[in-house]
Amino acid sequence: MESGTKIDIRYADHNIIFDITDSTDNKNYSLCRLNRENLKELLRKLKDIRNLTWKQFSAKSRDTGITSERKGTESFNMIDAQNSSPNKIVEKYYFHFRIGAQHSTFRIFGYQYKNAFCITHFDIKGDIHDH
Repeated sequence: MESGTKIDIRYADHNIIFDITDSTDNKNYSLCRLNRENLKELLRKLKDIRNLTWKQFSAKSRDTGITSERKGTESFNMIDAQNSSPNKIVEKYYFHFRIGAQHSTFRIFGYQYKNAFCITHFDIKGDIHDH
């Protein structure tokens, strides 16, 4: 099995910014699935993460950092379908990270483009199983 994607080391020392312009409009995985509590948790987490560099975020544990997606998995293919970056053909840095408390965790899927984490999916119910 092929190992997961790694961060783009050219941006390892850059702080992370977030982009939602490639987010899916699939009702099961779109931003509109978040309730008020989910949205509060998401905003809190994004504010914390934006103070990190890609190197720092990727060095965190699976529970507090990013998890790479493996090529050929459902999650990898979902992210790939939403990826509109000009580097998509040669560079694929696909990840997810967790939001929320242990019993109410949901996941955010997306890809790295330069120093941006481009959010593609909000997995509120844990329906995306390749993790």
